[in-house]
Amino acid sequence: MNLKNLLFIFLTLWGIQLTAKDDIRFTASSKPTVAVGERFNLNFTVNAKGSNFRAPGFTDFKLLSGPFQSQSSATQNINGQISQSITISYTYVLEAQKEGEFTIAPAVIRIDGKDYTSNPVKIVVTSSGANSRQAAQASQGGRSGGQSSGGSREIFLKAIANKTNPYQGEQVIVTYKLYTRVQVLNYNIEKLPSFEGFWSENVNSNRDNIQGTTEWVDGVQYNVYDLRQIVLFPQKSGNLTLAPLDMEVTVRRVVQGQRGGGMLDEFFGPSFFGTSQAQKESLKSNALIIEAKALPAQNRPSSFNGLVGNYSIKSAIDRETLAANDAVNLSFTISGKGNIKMIEAPTITFPPNLEVYDPKINDNISASSSGISGSRAFEYLIIPRTGGDYELPETEIAYFDPSSSSYHILKIPSYKLQVSKAEGDAGGTNSSAVAQEDVQFIGSDVRFLITKTFSLKPIGSVFFASPLFFLFLFIPLLLFALFIVIWRRRIKLHSDTALLRNRKADRIAQKRLKTAKNLMDKNDEPGFYTEISKALWGYISDKLNIPTARLSSGSVQQAFENQQIDPALAADFLKILDNCEFARFAPGKPDEKMDSIFQGSLQLIRNIEKNLKISSF
Repeated sequence: MNLKNLLFIFLTLWGIQLTAKDDIRFTASSKPTVAVGERFNLNFTVNAKGSNFRAPGFTDFKLLSGPFQSQSSATQNINGQISQSITISYTYVLEAQKEGEFTIAPAVIRIDGKDYTSNPVKIVVTSSGANSRQAAQASQGGRSGGQSSGGSREIFLKAIANKTNPYQGEQVIVTYKLYTRVQVLNYNIEKLPSFEGFWSENVNSNRDNIQGTTEWVDGVQYNVYDLRQIVLFPQKSGNLTLAPLDMEVTVRRVVQGQRGGGMLDEFFGPSFFGTSQAQKESLKSNALIIEAKALPAQNRPSSFNGLVGNYSIKSAIDRETLAANDAVNLSFTISGKGNIKMIEAPTITFPPNLEVYDPKINDNISASSSGISGSRAFEYLIIPRTGGDYELPETEIAYFDPSSSSYHILKIPSYKLQVSKAEGDAGGTNSSAVAQEDVQFIGSDVRFLITKTFSLKPIGSVFFASPLFFLFLFIPLLLFALFIVIWRRRIKLHSDTALLRNRKADRIAQKRLKTAKNLMDKNDEPGFYTEISKALWGYISDKLNIPTARLSSGSVQQAFENQQIDPALAADFLKILDNCEFARFAPGKPDEKMDSIFQGSLQLIRNIEKNLKISSF
């Protein structure tokens, strides 16, 4: 390539750079009106590459995330005139905190050594009440869900109810859906609604088993995930508000790569291949308003106790003929859809002379995306105490069916019992018409509380608060304190190796002398003298804290002087050791020599112990 071509390319690139920087625009933009609690984007846009971007303060708003930087570029060639435009954006996600009119100050960016300032942004913050009602009633026809606040159109959270105008006590299924066009790495629910005015049951809360679907919203396809589903039962009529659900998500976004700046970067634009970056965003669902209708008072049965749903009943009795004091079971099961946990045992008026225990209740309830369904079973244990004919009365259980907007009655039929007298009962059978109060305890009208012999004690002779009581109270404390003192002394002793060896020196020496005595009895002369030498040298090493490697006659005499031990004992110690060496080879009676050395060693150790005790005082 010749010099002319290189000059042409340089002038062309220089011309592009001048053209691109002729008119620098740095602007700020946002929604002019937002509601309290609403989240919105604040965008700063500049048409040139800059550095040292400085954002204003957001004192009147809550900063949720940002800045998110993005860049785009375009190149035009008109009649040989090449021009390039570049746009760089800095985006913040803010949340309005209070009503009023606020102004966000300008941002500053440096381009080619010069500072540029954006325009200020005025934002009017209104009350959130109207927006919440609009979001809660955005769609009709059995489903409700408003646009969520927070996040961006790439990802948002939405609360949807399958009905917004239920009856009091009718189940409402609320689903919290996450709509996203970016990859979600993780999410965390920070605040659940309190569900004030509702009985709530979770349907699914297993975050590891979330299935995704796709939906089109405003012509844009989203991946949709049902994060949580809750069944609610309004406990009162009127307008009940479900507060928004707050959550934090971590998403992966692709950020365009940079070539490092300069004239080539402005000409060719950003790198073709972007890099991914994990970013956190705070999301808030829309609020929901449930308008619960009161249950109609017209045609309400007297047995109605608030049960709402669709139910059926099955009842049975295990036998109708039995003897007195035998047991019979009356059972019935209520099945259907609704708040089955609110089903209570009906009031059954049992005949007198029947002993009836509290019913045993068994639940088989499941929660699914279609609501709460299952069954609750009641089982009564009945024991007739006298013979006769008894009739268990018919019992009614009323409920309200929202699908037909009417009351229905479930009936437990009546059952008759034929009870014969118990074996050995001479009293015959009694009619069930006998009243309970007619039964008398002849000869035992007064039932004494205490029938055993008991002894009385004078006042003040009780054990509580007596001197013996306080003695037993403080003895454990004294024993514990004594244990702590002994334990601490033991720890101190084991931590001082020299002291520990000093304490054990006499015991170890006596053990070795005992071994030497056994060798002497066996007439093992070499073993005896070896064991005597080990006993004496080991005793002196442990008692006077002399390392084994430094044991010698000189070190022993020096240690005796330092401990203020009688020098004669040092001479006796060395003499016994010399006798041990001499006795191995000198002629004479072995028994007499070994016994003399053994007795001398034993006496020497006793004398040293006695001398050390005297010198320590």
